[in-house]
Amino acid sequence: KKKKLNRMGASFEPAKAALVALPNPRTKYAKSLKNLSPLYVPKLYLLLAAVVLVLVCVAKPQGVDSDARVLIDGLDFAPSIKMSGISQQLIGGGTRLKYNVVKIYAVGVYMDAAGAKRALKPYLGLAAGALQKQAGFYKAVIEARFAKALLLYFHRSVGSSAVVDALRDSLAPRLKAPSLAKFREVLQQMLGDSVPKGSQLFFSCRGDNLHMSVSSSSSPLLMQDKTICAALFDVYLGSSPISMQAKEGFTLGFAERVGA
Repeated sequence: KKKKLNRMGASFEPAKAALVALPNPRTKYAKSLKNLSPLYVPKLYLLLAAVVLVLVCVAKPQGVDSDARVLIDGLDFAPSIKMSGISQQLIGGGTRLKYNVVKIYAVGVYMDAAGAKRALKPYLGLAAGALQKQAGFYKAVIEARFAKALLLYFHRSVGSSAVVDALRDSLAPRLKAPSLAKFREVLQQMLGDSVPKGSQLFFSCRGDNLHMSVSSSSSPLLMQDKTICAALFDVYLGSSPISMQAKEGFTLGFAERVGA
């Protein structure tokens, strides 16, 4: 899990320039300071120090850099998203493979970190290895009603019917027929004919509400069902996940980002 911070490497350049511009004792400018009143010299250096401090603060924003991205199998994921009206933090993820060879999409698991800490308190402080042995941990995540989301980021172009059918087949053992048919209908309506390379498919859950959208800025389609959210997360975090990479990445991320 590498972090790509595009501007952070250059963020201190203005401050460096200001420091380089400070008077050199050997230059005529520094010598001219001798002509200043002793009362003004400390004030001058204090002013210069204040300018440098301001430049540093401007050059390096506080908090997470707006361009900070998290790489999952070479694809850039935002460290946080706002879905279902709540800011959700990226926990971890991995790649969905077909025939264990072809990369279809990378999946990232997002959560309301504050809600997760309250609901998953018994599992805070456990290392990833310990969490992997706790079936109750995954069950608690799957059944939790706090805001959480799955982001499917596609490595390649895929026909929408292939995506719909694959998710339908994964959900079939977990949902009753009416709920499965409703999910398929809403998803097909949203996707249209195809899913181009680079598409981002969001499934955001909160309580019994599932919001689906093709991008974080598009208007989501709502499906209300008491079983759909748990079934969808069970596909990725249950005892038989369709991507073991995603489950392991989520577990490691939870231990490092939420449980620590």
